[in-house]
Amino acid sequence: MNAFEKEVEETRLRNKEVMDTLLGGVKQTIRKRVEEKQQQRQEKRVTRAKRKAAVEPTERRASARLSGKSPVNYSERSHLSAISPILRNRPRTREVRRGDRNYEGPCASEEAQDAAREAAENLTGQLDFADYKRFTPSIVGGGFWCDAPPRIKQKVGEVEFYGAKNKRDMTFLVGENTYDVVLLSRGGFSGGWRGLAIKEEYNVGDYGVFEWVDDNTIRLHVFRAADYE
Repeated sequence: MNAFEKEVEETRLRNKEVMDTLLGGVKQTIRKRVEEKQQQRQEKRVTRAKRKAAVEPTERRASARLSGKSPVNYSERSHLSAISPILRNRPRTREVRRGDRNYEGPCASEEAQDAAREAAENLTGQLDFADYKRFTPSIVGGGFWCDAPPRIKQKVGEVEFYGAKNKRDMTFLVGENTYDVVLLSRGGFSGGWRGLAIKEEYNVGDYGVFEWVDDNTIRLHVFRAADYE
């Protein structure tokens, strides 16, 4: 190896040593930053947990119009305890409609339900804008989600919804009673419907006629199947 080659080799070794030093520093810096980030995330989790534990739970109302009203706790009233006395001890019929197969509560006969449906159809034809539907287990005794009848869904597409959840506060008129119920943009009634169904003691097989009064009000006419036994 001549003098020039020896100088080149020494320069290469010095450069390699410098690069190893630089890369080692970079790796150490990256490792340190990762550890710091992990420590910050852990501290944030602890802080959130402490803050959540320190805040006392507060009741949230679905509608601002309910802020001045006394809250009602429906969790203490199961649907089965609120069933009409006419049906409470009635044996379940053998004829079970599709969608009711897992329902274990009382149910009126097929003939009585058909009579209630016919009455609902007749009233719907006499009203300006209305539609009817049969009350299923999920509407009156399960998830308490009431999908709007087809004609009412047409109106849903014409009104304005608010907030990130796209909801609208509606007033339900049921006889002399008034209820605040949340209408969702996907075409169904959610918040407030559970309390309405329990208090009015609806049962599977009843038929409800939903009359659209205006963009904020719906009048509900219910034909109870038990009345046609």
